Amino acid sequence: MENWNEPHEPGILSPRPPEGEPCWNPPPQPYYNPLNQPQQPTLPFYIPPDAPSDCQEYLYQKHFQLARRRLGSISGILLLYTVIMYACIFLVSGIVSAYYMLRSPNLTEYELWEIISNNGWGYVLTVSFGMLLVLIWKKKPFFKNIAFTSHKPMTVGTFFSLFAFFLLGQVLFSIFDTIVEQIFNLFGLSVMTSIESATSIGRSFSMLLYGCVLAPITEEIIFRGAVMRTMQPYGRRFAILFSAILFGAFHGNLVQAPFAFAVGLVMGYTAMEYSIWWAILLHFVNNCILGEALPFLSNYLPFPMGEILQILVLFGGAMAGIVLCIVKWPEIKGHFQSEKISGTSAKAIMTSPWTIIFLVLMFLSSLLGITVL
Repeated sequence: MENWNEPHEPGILSPRPPEGEPCWNPPPQPYYNPLNQPQQPTLPFYIPPDAPSDCQEYLYQKHFQLARRRLGSISGILLLYTVIMYACIFLVSGIVSAYYMLRSPNLTEYELWEIISNNGWGYVLTVSFGMLLVLIWKKKPFFKNIAFTSHKPMTVGTFFSLFAFFLLGQVLFSIFDTIVEQIFNLFGLSVMTSIESATSIGRSFSMLLYGCVLAPITEEIIFRGAVMRTMQPYGRRFAILFSAILFGAFHGNLVQAPFAFAVGLVMGYTAMEYSIWWAILLHFVNNCILGEALPFLSNYLPFPMGEILQILVLFGGAMAGIVLCIVKWPEIKGHFQSEKISGTSAKAIMTSPWTIIFLVLMFLSSLLGITVL
């Protein structure tokens, strides 16, 4: 089980003798207690004021190295998970391609590509190996005692407020991808492939199974469970922000990443303040209800009832989200100002080689969604 009350690993701050005298070594001090957490964590960069001046820099560097190793391991796990995902997708795509080529030798390249792109069994296979990887990384007691613990009770008003923010995000995403597409069109390029990938889930049963059921569960367990809670000793706001950054990058989609980052902030706040179960429910509502059920229902309603329904739900919810942002702005502002995000913690994770490799890989992946007109 992860020990939240150990400020450093054994030996990480071992004394360094300066000119024959041992360097001051701080005693172990609790810096995070999930049941009674302080507003300001004392680690990772807590240097007691009574430490000798010649040891200040030494102790700081040791704490920084520990933080970069701990936070960098998160990006390393996500990188490994991504490699597993690509391997599963390529494996399943190869099997599917071989099957259909043997079954239908006259199948065109376009038809074969449509079959492969609509096949989600590679993602389903990823869930099995990916969740096993995360379980090995954080161990079962971590999820039982930390990741899945409940905090404040959720109220109906709060849940619908969070849902309104999701609807606002959907509308802003639609506007954003239209603007991005127009900008790329000026240079003879298009990101329509990325837009279609971000907005289409239920193109087949396997894609529907993954996008509506498995993705909301597994992504929340990984990002709001393992990732965010591992970051939490470095600050609650830090954990919400940087888990959302990694969540946005993880999608590897140029137009979807900003939206994933924004909803990652909402779901991170939800899991941190209430419970990861509510974050899973919000994720399910976004993917299944807003992404699939609403468009499906709109298409089967007589014109113009379907269009009116979408406008009422999306734009009505978006307007409610805007009103909530205005009314609750002092509360939102105070929430983010309640705890300062450590710039040194940010430096520790962003300078980790694993984080750099992960972000570069996801950026290169997002470029595959750019096509020539």
